[in-house]
Amino acid sequence: MDIEAKGKELLWRRLDESLRRNAKALGSGEDLPDIADIYRIQEMSELHCYLKTAHSFTPMEVNALLRFADPLEVAVACWEQNPDKYVLDICKILDANDMFQKFAPAEPERTEKPSLLEQLHEGMDKARRQARKDAPETKRGGEPR
Repeated sequence: MDIEAKGKELLWRRLDESLRRNAKALGSGEDLPDIADIYRIQEMSELHCYLKTAHSFTPMEVNALLRFADPLEVAVACWEQNPDKYVLDICKILDANDMFQKFAPAEPERTEKPSLLEQLHEGMDKARRQARKDAPETKRGGEPR
């Protein structure tokens, strides 16, 4: 998988997480949600669908949205600030509206090594698979074939 595809896959996952998180927050209180909040989720879900199914992302747009903690929230803001009726140029809108100052940046992804226990389990599983592979086949009576 090339780097552009990996970037898009990560963006798709982050867009999905954002929509789920916002939808969950809407229904988490004891009181009924405000109508404005319901419409906001509707707007987010429509834009989420558009971004994943119809928008032709450039690599620069993918990288730009991945720089934010909540790329869907930023995309909604871009959509609202978009002066063009037919084209959504995310990078141009981000720069023109100083969005990098208005929204929280993404935390850098940690590439942690597996814990010692995880490494041990993985090694044991690998050894078991190898032992099964190397063992002679036996009939039901326990005699080698």
